[in-house]
Amino acid sequence: MSAVTPAQQMSLAKFVQAATAIQLVNHGRNWEVFLNGSSLGFADGSLEDALAQVHEREVSNALYANSPDAPEWMKADMPSTAVLAEYPHVAARFPDVLTLASSHQAVDPRDEPLTHPQFNAYIEACFGEMEGHLRSRVGLPARHDWKPTGRELRWNDNDPLRSSLHGASFFIALSPSDASDAHQVAIEVRYFWQRRTLQRNGKTEAFGDDQHRVMLWVEQGRPFAGMTKSLLEKSASFFYADDIQTLATQVATAIGEALPNAVHTGAGSASALA
Repeated sequence: MSAVTPAQQMSLAKFVQAATAIQLVNHGRNWEVFLNGSSLGFADGSLEDALAQVHEREVSNALYANSPDAPEWMKADMPSTAVLAEYPHVAARFPDVLTLASSHQAVDPRDEPLTHPQFNAYIEACFGEMEGHLRSRVGLPARHDWKPTGRELRWNDNDPLRSSLHGASFFIALSPSDASDAHQVAIEVRYFWQRRTLQRNGKTEAFGDDQHRVMLWVEQGRPFAGMTKSLLEKSASFFYADDIQTLATQVATAIGEALPNAVHTGAGSASALA
């Protein structure tokens, strides 16, 4: 059974669609309004006016129920942020309630429903931030450079979500390329964005893990199967963090510790910058 949405968490438009009203005869009021089979009380004027009166009253009552002055028996869910935006004059009467609610009811961004365009914008922002932090923190080996990025988020139907479900990579390679150079280093930083929730077709679905994460490869040798050697303790290393800057710093440190394991290239030293 699905949970019943209270009036104060519906927009006025949705409330008007969901509520019913009975016109009263030989009564001091014009209408009695019902939602989900329960009476929300009486109202006057036209049907449209009556529904608006009751909806505003429910929003006001819910705010009062969450105030320090409310009796203990009076309980109600807080109005949603979107609904409060429809009644700024009502919200203004309960500043303390709103301050307290904002401190206790902050929505985890991982659970906030996003449209597909919003989800894609989030992915692109994360990818751009990670790239910026890596470029500022990782010291490149001589004659090596970052490969251009661009298609990592667009290869699958030009859609960042589809294209990066299994990560999107940044690469460092010899520049210009030379397949015959046995001392060249190849670095791949495969980045996975932190979980977010997609809302589409009336449903929500979460994608990703609770933290930002990276899989890192640092290898030396000619770019052919069986001709490279990992400069890490294992073939790949894994990193996790709640924010991108911390994650990028971890990755840069690991790269800086791995590069001295390379066979001397005659191209000088390479290290991760603090």
